[in-house]
Amino acid sequence: MSEIKRVLLINNDEEMLKHLKEQLVLAGAQSVAAESNVRQALDLFKENSFDIVITKFGMPELDGVNLIKELKNINQDAVIIVFLEEANPELVREISRIGVYDTIAKPINLERLIYQLKKGSELHSLILANRKLTQSLQ
Repeated sequence: MSEIKRVLLINNDEEMLKHLKEQLVLAGAQSVAAESNVRQALDLFKENSFDIVITKFGMPELDGVNLIKELKNINQDAVIIVFLEEANPELVREISRIGVYDTIAKPINLERLIYQLKKGSELHSLILANRKLTQSLQ
C-alpha cells in the first residue's frame, strides 16, 4: 500500500487539527499542513501541491458543497476526504457526485482514516500517472 504524502487538514476545531496532525505525522505522512480558516486554507492549497485534503463539512466561512467545488476548481485531481458530524447517506451521495473520495463520520476512527489516506494517496498517484500518460499520447 502507498505511503501518505502531502496532506492538508481544514477544520475550525483547533484541538482536532492539532491531534490529527500529530497522528498523521506519527503514521508517516511526509507533510501535513493544518488550517482553521477556509480562505487561508484555499490560498495554501493554491500555492502548494497536496495529494489529499481532509476537511470538515460545513465550515463557518463557506458551506461544505462550495468548499469542495472550490478545491476541485483549484485542482481537479485532489483527493478529498470529508468529516461529517453524523452519517447521512443522502449527503454522502451528493458530495460523492461532486468529487469527494470518501467520508468519515464522528467519532473519528484513526485506523480507518489512516487506511483511507493510504488508499487516497495511491489513487492520487494513479490519477497523476494516467494524466501524464494521456498527455504524452496526445
